[in-house]
Amino acid sequence: MSQELRCLFCQQRDAKISVEHILSASIRRHIGGTDYTATIYRQPKGGRLEQRGEFETPTPTFTRRIYCELCNNGWMQEMDVAAEPVLGPLIHGEDARLSLDDQKQLATWSWKVALVCESLAGASRQVPDDEFHRFFLDRRPPPGEPIDLMHYTGGTIRHEYARREITQTADVEVPRAHAVLITVIIEQFVMQTSVPVTGLARRAIINADDRVVIWPSTIQGVRWPPPIGFDDDRLRMLTTQDWPN
Repeated sequence: MSQELRCLFCQQRDAKISVEHILSASIRRHIGGTDYTATIYRQPKGGRLEQRGEFETPTPTFTRRIYCELCNNGWMQEMDVAAEPVLGPLIHGEDARLSLDDQKQLATWSWKVALVCESLAGASRQVPDDEFHRFFLDRRPPPGEPIDLMHYTGGTIRHEYARREITQTADVEVPRAHAVLITVIIEQFVMQTSVPVTGLARRAIINADDRVVIWPSTIQGVRWPPPIGFDDDRLRMLTTQDWPN
């Protein structure tokens, strides 16, 4: 992957690069408390998901300096502002009915966040530049990649993200990443999706009482939260479990 100083989304060379927060200020204000524990996980090639570190921070977010000011302060910010009124109640676990427009808005924002999370992997990033640029042009997730929302009920995590490489082993001599599974937790809100590395990841849509599928958006008035929540143990399994069949 290129090491040029250029925006990962618009691909502009010699762009003025700025700091992008995974969560914008308008969304961070929904996170309670004054001291935040930030935890980072990653999965090395051929290894298991592992915790890279944990630290206290007054700002519950992660940042990446790889996007230009025009993208960061333009369409990316607009996406955050548009999603916040829908996302805010979900962060607090409030009852909601998500219209098709709500689902599409959340799904688009979620894909942007998933890509920014993946970019935090630095040299270990697996998702190719083409997917970042495709999203910049289309402003929507790939049509075949499900985005799930879950309800976290454990109460000990405020904001965290987990990254897990899904390895393709069948009919290949050397295992390689086929997709990257990204999970983002913000208070009671949990989002999970798989970002393809080679073609479509084609993760199966899971119809269960512990999640709602907001992408592809097909059902009007999806109810939130799901009947079954995720405590700390189930949440940890969610970020480390094998690829669902």
